Amino acid sequence: MTKTGIENNTLLVNDAVAGFEPVFGMVYRTATTTGISTTFVNAEFTAGQVELNNITHDTGSNPERVYVDLAGVYEVSYKLNCIADTDPHTNFARVIKNGSTEIIGSEVGQAASGGWAFMLSTTFITRLAANDYLTLQMKVDALTSQYNAGAVFDTAVSCQMYIKKITD
Repeated sequence: MTKTGIENNTLLVNDAVAGFEPVFGMVYRTATTTGISTTFVNAEFTAGQVELNNITHDTGSNPERVYVDLAGVYEVSYKLNCIADTDPHTNFARVIKNGSTEIIGSEVGQAASGGWAFMLSTTFITRLAANDYLTLQMKVDALTSQYNAGAVFDTAVSCQMYIKKITD
């Protein structure tokens, strides 16, 4: 009898086990982000999941870049914890690929009154080639002294990004 399908979490094709390389990872920032501008700036990730699987991230060299080692279609999620300090403003975030191309569907924004704490988050799907890298960026709509000195993207884990390959 020939079997094709999934059995015990293993893909079977004509009774043989098909190869599959899982790709997933999570990186995050463990410190408050300050000095946000009215133009997009990169979020630098200071830590990552212990078992990055076919995802590459280096906290010392280019800490804002998260590389995928294998080509495919990826589900990407991110979240940023934000605070509006004393003045109302709008925070924005997006993901770019390879340093210059904004990924359509990755940008979010949120207006907030002074003193509000809130989160920016989204999930999107994109096709990536082997060795492509993603960068999370953020900005505010108004520049006052509090944005240069204050904690606009706040808390102990100010931002996180999750990446998971969902198909070839």
